[in-house]
Amino acid sequence: MFKIVKVRGVSMTPLYFPGEYLLCKKSKSIRSGDIVIAQTKTYGKILKRVRKVRDEDVLLEGLHPSSVTTEEIGPVKKDDILYRVIFPRREKSKERSSRQ
Repeated sequence: MFKIVKVRGVSMTPLYFPGEYLLCKKSKSIRSGDIVIAQTKTYGKILKRVRKVRDEDVLLEGLHPSSVTTEEIGPVKKDDILYRVIFPRREKSKERSSRQ
């Protein structure tokens, strides 16, 4: 299943900016470096990068200095990863330096 989501907040800048639309897909295959939407008890639905994949859960991180930390988010169960961003798929080396 596919879903289009609108970015809110700055936690993923300079990779994604508020107001951008992302095409996402449900996926059981999650790898470090993937950008995902996860459901958390504390923060609700969040857009973050997968920092580390473990047996039962994943650790997530934002990119912006004001983003909540990996420690604040805590481990997220793999079943709570709702979608993986598939477009636009930007690599860290190709982050935008300013909003277009």
